[in-house]
Amino acid sequence: MSPAKNFEGKDKVEAFLEDKPPKPTATPSRNVKKEVQRAVDDYKPDDVVIDLTDAAQPDEPKEPAVTDAITAAENFNPTTPSELVLIDGEWQTPTPNTAPPTEAETVSTNAADIEPPQDPYYTPNTPAPIPPDETHRLIAGLRGADPDVHEWLNQPEPEYDWLIPGLLERGDRLIITGPEGGGKTTLLRQMAVTSAAGIHPFTFENVDPLRVLYVDVENSNRFSRRQFSPLVTQAKQHGRPIQPGQLIPLLRDGIDLYSTKPDQEWLTDRVAINEPDLLIIGPLYKLADGDPNEEAPAKAVTKYLDTLRATYGVAIILEAHSPHGDKTGRPYGASLWKRWPEFGLEISASGRFRHWRGPRDERAYPAALTRGGEWPLTIATKAADVLWARISAAAGHHLFRPSIRDLEQELETSRSSISRSISANQDEWDALWDD
Repeated sequence: MSPAKNFEGKDKVEAFLEDKPPKPTATPSRNVKKEVQRAVDDYKPDDVVIDLTDAAQPDEPKEPAVTDAITAAENFNPTTPSELVLIDGEWQTPTPNTAPPTEAETVSTNAADIEPPQDPYYTPNTPAPIPPDETHRLIAGLRGADPDVHEWLNQPEPEYDWLIPGLLERGDRLIITGPEGGGKTTLLRQMAVTSAAGIHPFTFENVDPLRVLYVDVENSNRFSRRQFSPLVTQAKQHGRPIQPGQLIPLLRDGIDLYSTKPDQEWLTDRVAINEPDLLIIGPLYKLADGDPNEEAPAKAVTKYLDTLRATYGVAIILEAHSPHGDKTGRPYGASLWKRWPEFGLEISASGRFRHWRGPRDERAYPAALTRGGEWPLTIATKAADVLWARISAAAGHHLFRPSIRDLEQELETSRSSISRSISANQDEWDALWDD
């Protein structure tokens, strides 16, 4: 079957070969092959079907232009290196300033450019990782050797970042314990009001006012308002009224900082928004659900509070109850609470102060407080009150009831004075040693 002359398909083939000069390598690209194939497909009249297998039969010669195009397409060699672009009718190597070629103009016949699928976790040209120990050695070498004891001791002494001079430093952790009705909550309210007003909570001297966030998770709103009102009035009469925004009281019926994420987020938001210098919160047993004697809740709560402290630079005073019949004054609950704070103080029903853990730094807490006066609690100034505070504090360091002679040597006070003080406070003395 001989195809007809002068039809549209032929014109396309001839026009194609005339408009596109041969590449220097004389090898058409994949795109050229596709265009040739499309031209060949169009090389037929409406009533004639061209079978390319007939092209091999010698008795049915093809048009020369079609034969040359088919031969070039069949001899296409993808391994011939070439990366050329058709520019102004000529195949040229693109320069950096040449505009990016279109898909139809780009010719790539280098099989090496076609990368086979690779493992998704493989990155070409990535050097082998350095062993961890070698990495640490290299980093240490860049940083230099650590300072020895002489360089360490010669470093400038860090200044105290006092919130209340001599008493409370930024970032301090203090737990105040005591029996039911012993004055813990009264003391904490007094510390909140005086600190926010710029009054020392014990000496009542003027100091810089603090921003205080007071979180009570035990007492009702009505009861707390009645207790705070006279304290705020007293600060005003003292000549140091609390300025707006300095004291933020928040009251809730319990909070779970152990297993309830919304409660953690709520307290974090309150600290972030109000930016307090001092966070007073408690009591401890209402800060987490679960068994208070287990270590897991205590560990979670202390970790959370430490995060607040480190993130926002806030000092924390925590209220806690003492176990019934306990002589040490430690907080009720897991033993972790004895180790967590820098300072642990117990206030007894008589107002005496004593440390139930060794303080990690020097602080000027009074030996004893007495009830009454302009403020609910003031420093005990009577010699008898001070002596009794010293005796009870010293007794707290003994596992068994100390003798008068032992106390005499420890306090450097006469036995007669010690005996009179114990007799005047006999009930509290006996309570220290009763099972």
